[in-house]
Amino acid sequence: MVTIVEHIPEALTPSVDAALAWLNRRDGLRYRLAGLVEQPTDAPEPRNGPLDLDLVVCAGEQCRQERVRIEHCTDGVLLSAGPTPSHELPATFDPPQGTRTGWLERQLDQHAFVVLVFSRGFW
Repeated sequence: MVTIVEHIPEALTPSVDAALAWLNRRDGLRYRLAGLVEQPTDAPEPRNGPLDLDLVVCAGEQCRQERVRIEHCTDGVLLSAGPTPSHELPATFDPPQGTRTGWLERQLDQHAFVVLVFSRGFW
């Protein structure tokens, strides 16, 4: 079962930070890191070979999974979009707590009613 970890292991912090900065530059957005799809126990150390990181990033109320491949080379670090993950985010994953604080109240101020649709844990 795929799980999301919110606490990034110290050994992966530099790689995760570099991947997040790369995604922000690539997409022209300001993603926040919501978590990391738990890495298998046999994941290589970042300096010993390519490392595919599955980040859960949020921009506003939209959260999604992004895979970034990190490879160390003679010129430094090479970041690229990794292969498509073979798994999806768990249905119970939701954006970080507080992301939607006040959203419903703002919508009700603008409209007579609001319809909420719950699907696979997202709304």
